[in-house]
Amino acid sequence: MKSRKVFSIALMLGGLLWLSFAPAVLGQQGGKRLKVDSGVFRLDYGQILRITVHGQAGNDTLTVLFRRMYYTGSANGGVWKSSAVAQDTSAPITLAADEAASADISQGGFDGVRIEAIISGYTGTTHVDAGVLQIINSDGTIAAFFDVFT
Repeated sequence: MKSRKVFSIALMLGGLLWLSFAPAVLGQQGGKRLKVDSGVFRLDYGQILRITVHGQAGNDTLTVLFRRMYYTGSANGGVWKSSAVAQDTSAPITLAADEAASADISQGGFDGVRIEAIISGYTGTTHVDAGVLQIINSDGTIAAFFDVFT
């Protein structure tokens, strides 16, 4: 009877010890997570919305996902009401120090568009503060430029 209690206690402690190492063993990423959201834009014909993420310096590798959302809507009394009708998400992109990634979205027959960058896997030694949101005209000129990390 006494050996059963000792065995049960040892089994429970072993399970708890294994659970404390599980995130590292299973390869789950630690660190901070940051989500940058453009909000909904109504672009003119031929314009694209681009978001760029740049890890300036540090020892961490960043994992970036881009999510594009498409909206339809209508105006009533000067107020535009919309709802999301489609979205797609990129595959994870790994960025080392001083690398950048960007994603574009165009109106594509929808009334509005939105783009998000979901950044994870950094612990604070990498500064994720060099990123921009741009609206680019069909001729390549920049119609608007926003610093999204300030």
